[in-house]
Amino acid sequence: MKRRRKRPHRVHLGERGIYIFESRHSPDFHMELIEQDFQHLYVVRGGRGFIETDRERLPVRENQLVYVPARVPQRPVDDPEDPLTLIILCFYESVFGDCSSAAGALRLFVSSFPALSPFKVGDNYTRLEVRNRLRALFVEQMQQREGSDSVILSQLIELLVFLSRTYAEHRALSPTDPGAAAFAGSLQYLDE
Repeated sequence: MKRRRKRPHRVHLGERGIYIFESRHSPDFHMELIEQDFQHLYVVRGGRGFIETDRERLPVRENQLVYVPARVPQRPVDDPEDPLTLIILCFYESVFGDCSSAAGALRLFVSSFPALSPFKVGDNYTRLEVRNRLRALFVEQMQQREGSDSVILSQLIELLVFLSRTYAEHRALSPTDPGAAAFAGSLQYLDE
């Protein structure tokens, strides 16, 4: 069994300004509420718990994503009966630099993907796409080959645009259509 954490992982954004890691929590994991100057994208791979801010506790569980903007005091809190396994992607806003297309991807994400609101990735295709994109980021970070910084930034941009589009498609499904709502509910039931 992989080692489970009792304390938070040290985040090493370095000069690249982007860092991804997995954190498998033990039942007695503890982290203080902390404000950091970079963005967080939490991806819940397993378990249950909360993303706690200085204002609220957001319940999270497997296959949910939570975007936490920079300078928001926050921490993960586990259900001791089912501790969290998280993939955490951290990045500075400054990594997008002066490139208008790159900065446009961040603006799209920030304006369309809700901050501090758990989003369930309900279908297998989207789950697989998110998992593969995160894995590609992690592999590139670990290999540190020539050009890795550029590849990691481009993968981050692609991920943010993909999540923005996915969320927009999710919202476009009309909850007022009883047939669509029943079908979506059936899919969610089968998925769970």
